[in-house]
Amino acid sequence: MNQNKSYDVIIIGAGISGLAAGIKLLNSGKKILVIEKSIELGGKINSKLIDGFRIDNGFQVLLTGYSETSKLLNMNKLDLSYFDTGALIWNGRKFNTISDPTRNISELKRSILSPIGNIEDKLRTLLLKLKLLNKSKEKIFSDKEITTKNYFIQKKYSKKFREIFLEPFFSGILLDAELQTSSRFTEYIFKILSISRIAVPKNGIGSITKQLADQIPKNNIMVNSTVEHILDGEIVLKNGVKIKFDHLICATDSKSMIKLFPKEKKVVKEYTSCTTHYFSSNNKINSLGKHADTKKIILNGSNTGFINNIAILSNIAKEYAPNNKTLLAITEIQSEHNKISILNELQNWFPSDYKNFKYIESIHIKNALPKMKTISNKKIYINKESIIFCGDYLSHPSIEGAVSSGIEAANQLLE
Repeated sequence: MNQNKSYDVIIIGAGISGLAAGIKLLNSGKKILVIEKSIELGGKINSKLIDGFRIDNGFQVLLTGYSETSKLLNMNKLDLSYFDTGALIWNGRKFNTISDPTRNISELKRSILSPIGNIEDKLRTLLLKLKLLNKSKEKIFSDKEITTKNYFIQKKYSKKFREIFLEPFFSGILLDAELQTSSRFTEYIFKILSISRIAVPKNGIGSITKQLADQIPKNNIMVNSTVEHILDGEIVLKNGVKIKFDHLICATDSKSMIKLFPKEKKVVKEYTSCTTHYFSSNNKINSLGKHADTKKIILNGSNTGFINNIAILSNIAKEYAPNNKTLLAITEIQSEHNKISILNELQNWFPSDYKNFKYIESIHIKNALPKMKTISNKKIYINKESIIFCGDYLSHPSIEGAVSSGIEAANQLLE
């Protein structure tokens, strides 16, 4: 239906970066078309219902301190539910709690007495938090960078604290088991965590995509449409439809981008992978014991096994599961084991009979997050043909990175 039509801007890719760019351009009076090869919008930021359980496309959260994302979304309408600060950590024998007394003074005693880290580790964390609160994002992203693993060593955290808490926590956020991600991004995330709450929308992470997409008229989005060729000022779809444009934004991931623009190999990134296994329980007390009601993220600090973290999502937002049922999201990084292997490991954490857990689905994401050994203040890339490229692989690996890159692409075009 768009044959022979012409647009000010065509955006290839309707992930959250492409949608963000589209919203900005529409609000500036531009005639746009967003083209998406899938039948779904949002890329990896999606949810679905299975037997009344709300299943996100892998375990994902939203940090409320994301500034660009917060401007583009109506946070109140997202109806967010929040994790408790700190974490519950499995050390291979038992669970210990780590808390943040700066967010909740009642946790001060528990934090001091917690065996997770010594008093020096806790003081270093407090001092780092205070330092980063006064450090701008621009300064963070221009400072000297090393690997995240070396960053924690350089900060003189004890080996035990690194292995039990810092490494599993940040490897779960970065989906980087080796912690080779730039220390710049780790500092940025540490800062955002200090001023944020960790949340999920009550109707699933896909609510973010829906709210963004609702800001663009449906006739400005084409789904299930694959771009075959890009000629001078014209896009040719796989079905033969040709669409003219004045400007072009490519908002796909780097793996898809290179298929359309094989000369742009220098901006292609490698990606991390992860698998999230969803299980339910009809009786969480029998299944999970005294920690059945926790709203903290549960981390694997044992340095063994496949599981990186567990989130009891129905404790965070009851809408994630039918009445009187519990939903667990169990995530492993850079591996994909079957449900039996995960259940066997889960039994070590929560001594329980198999029958207490019911398997729902496993979601493996091959290209989960771009590997970012270096990060700068740049958010986009413009090639010799003045095509603008945006996405988290050009900014930083997060929802905020994708959104801010899309907005910057639109701003650059408007200039």
